[in-house]
Amino acid sequence: MVKIDWIEHAQKLFGEQRCMTEEEQKINQEILKRDSVPVGINVFDELRTYVRLSKNDITFTSKEAEKLWDAWMKLDSFHIYKKGWNGYDAEPFSDKLIYFVKNLISELDIIPEIFPVADGSIQLEYDQNGKYLEFQIYEDKHMTWYYREGGMDQEGTCPEAKSSLINQCVKGLKYTR
Repeated sequence: MVKIDWIEHAQKLFGEQRCMTEEEQKINQEILKRDSVPVGINVFDELRTYVRLSKNDITFTSKEAEKLWDAWMKLDSFHIYKKGWNGYDAEPFSDKLIYFVKNLISELDIIPEIFPVADGSIQLEYDQNGKYLEFQIYEDKHMTWYYREGGMDQEGTCPEAKSSLINQCVKGLKYTR
């Protein structure tokens, strides 16, 4: 499981008071000019300061930590999806769902691929060696799942999406990083 201490990182960048000095503001402006991704209150509520961090500004402790960062940034991009984002009647994604899925994937042993779904849910997908496993997470926190291997298909519903259940399913299917 990957744990990244974003509060500690923010404190190193901005100090305990989490207020930017003039010099830090200038540095932040330079970061904004580069290819950067937004990291704000909607991503890390604990920071309480709107900052932008480029992927180049972070040292990742593992490939899995980098995959988690990429997944969080992809989830953040779902905030801009409006009604009809797919050219039809796709629903936008709620902040509540995006925040829930960010927390959920933070507790996963293997970070899945993440996709938007037209019904407003978020899909977590594992696809490896002829085995396909997906979970769709909904705003009310229930989860549907679908599994395919060879000619066999199975699906079901869980009343609550839990990382322990996803980890157990992925481990049982012997997925690798």
